[in-house]
Amino acid sequence: MSLKIASAQNPNIDYRCGIKIYNLGRYEESEKFRYTNPVGYNYYHDKTSTFKLLHPTIAVQWRTKKNNFHEIELTDLEWNKEDLSTYAGNDSIKTNVLVYEENIVRTSIGARYEYILMFNKKKEKRFVPSVGFAASAYYKSMRTVPGLSSAFGRSEQNMGLKMFVTPRITYFIKQKLFLDLNIPICVAQGAFTKERNEDPSMSGAQREVATLDAYTFPKMFSVRIGIGIKI
Repeated sequence: MSLKIASAQNPNIDYRCGIKIYNLGRYEESEKFRYTNPVGYNYYHDKTSTFKLLHPTIAVQWRTKKNNFHEIELTDLEWNKEDLSTYAGNDSIKTNVLVYEENIVRTSIGARYEYILMFNKKKEKRFVPSVGFAASAYYKSMRTVPGLSSAFGRSEQNMGLKMFVTPRITYFIKQKLFLDLNIPICVAQGAFTKERNEDPSMSGAQREVATLDAYTFPKMFSVRIGIGIKI
C-alpha cells in the first residue's frame, strides 16, 4: 500500500503562462570616454542623463515545474527618420538658398530575460512577493547623411548587456487578472560603442573609434508597474 501526501499550493500562481503590459519609468546616467588629440587633452568625457516617465513594454511569462516563472520582455523597439533642412531667405530679392540639410536615422531594440523566484507558494495569498534575476541586451544605432557636399556623414552604434536583481510584489485582483510592481536594480553593465566620421581631413584613428566599457552598480533607477492576464 502506498500513501500519497499532496501539499497545498497557492491557486493564484497556478497558471501556465501570462501576458503583461508594463510601464517602465527610468532615470539613468551614463558616461563615455572618446580619445582625441586637442591641444592639452587626450580624450573627451561625455556624460548623459536620461529620464523616461512613460515607456510601455510587453512581456510574456511561463511557469516552471517548481512554480517559478521565466519572463521575456520587449523593452525597446524603435525606428525613426528625421529630415532637417535649413534655408537662408531674402524676401526683397526673392531668394531662398539651402544652407544645411541632414537626414538622421535612429534604430533601437532591446529585450530582457528574467528568472522569477516566487514566494508564498503554499499559502493562498493575493499578495505574492518574488525576486527576479535578469539579463537585458540592447542595440542602438544613429546614422546621419548630409545633403550638401560640404558636410560629412557620421554614425554611431551601441550594444550592451545589463544585469539586474529585481524585488517584486504581485497582487492578484481576480481569477485571471493581476498587478505587478517591481524595482529593477542594475548590478552590472557592459557596453560597446563604435563611432565613425566620414570627414576625410581626419586621420584613420580619429575617423573610426571603438570603446568598451564595464560598470558595476551604474547610476540607474527604474520602477516597472504592469497589469497581467493569465492565459
